[in-house]
This record gives sequence, C-alpha cells and structure tokens, in this order.
Amino acid sequence: MGGASGYLRQEFRELEILDHITKLRYDGLLPGHIQGHRRNTLVRAYQIWKKDDCPKHVHAAIKWSKTNPLQLTDYVEDAPWKLLTEKEKKRNQNNEIPGVTSTQIPKQPVKGISTLTEKATNDPLPESNIKKPNIPYDQIITQRQKQPIGFIWNSSYTCAYDAVLTIIYNLWAEKINKWNSKLKFNEILINLTANFNEIKNEQMTMEV
Repeated sequence: MGGASGYLRQEFRELEILDHITKLRYDGLLPGHIQGHRRNTLVRAYQIWKKDDCPKHVHAAIKWSKTNPLQLTDYVEDAPWKLLTEKEKKRNQNNEIPGVTSTQIPKQPVKGISTLTEKATNDPLPESNIKKPNIPYDQIITQRQKQPIGFIWNSSYTCAYDAVLTIIYNLWAEKINKWNSKLKFNEILINLTANFNEIKNEQMTMEV
C-alpha cells in the first residue's frame, strides 16, 4: 500500500467504511440517520457522523485521522427520471438532436476531412509493416498446455461457484493423491473429487 495513489487509498478507505457500516447494522448499532440509496450518499452520511474517527480494524497504511483526514465524499445528484412522450421516443429512435433540424446536419463529409472509415480504406497498413512474433509451433502447444482449465461462465448466475471450483480443480490437479486424501472429510467433497477424477480421465466434461 506504500506506493498506492491517493485515489486508490480513497477507494480502500471507503470500502472499509462500507464494511464497518455493515457490521454496525448487523450488530444493531447503526443509527437510523446513516442511510443512503447509493454508495456515495451512504459513505458521506457516515463521514459526517464520525468526522475523522477511523475504525480500529483499518490497516495502518490507509488509516485516517485529524492529522491525515479522509476527504469528504462529494454529494452527487442523481439524474432525474422522466417518462418520455411518444414524440420524444420517436426522436430518439431517429437519432434526432433537439433544437437541430435535419437540414443543419451535413449528409456528405466535409471536404478535406476524411472519416475514420475512409481513412482505414484509403490508408491500409502494409502487411510488411506488421511484425508477427516468430514462435515455434511446439512452444505454442506447450504454452497452451500450461494454461489452467476452468468452468465456462454463463448467464445462470453460477460465476462465483465457477471461479472457486476452477481454483480448487487446478490445485487438486497438481497433487491429485494428496488432495484426494485430504478432501475426504465430508460427502460433498468426496463427490467433488470423484467428479474431478472423471474430468481428468475425460469421462465427463466441466460443463455437464
């Protein structure tokens, strides 16, 4: 943390505040006026309440005090909600700009100014200027074999399990006999290692 920027320290400090707010609320010690529907409003309410008082558990590298105060979080107004009329919906669909008529928007590119598409078409990068790494084929295969395999994330909200099980699987795969014996203390882990063995022996895949 010694070389962390001020922005990064501020981020960690605010996370510590949110963590402390959660603990106080769990213990039933959080005052009713400490509330907010957004992170910044919640942190700001805590800062106004506690001033420069820093929770005891905060690491020394990011502690704050009266001599090293924590910057008060800015109050940010939320963007107002508005129901669009049918006319406004159509205007948005047609990408019209309010207050600007279609005759004011040039349909043809301005002379002397090329668009990005034109520039890419007119000035192609010669293949001779593209440097391609000269990596032997067997080295590429070796690199791919060293990459840890893992579960595919999808939209079924299993990403937390996928991440943890990927780590456990790759640790297990390095020392199979060791982890097979150590992970026998409950039925869930016994089934897990059995499935890992089936994956290793290509009897099943990670995505069933």
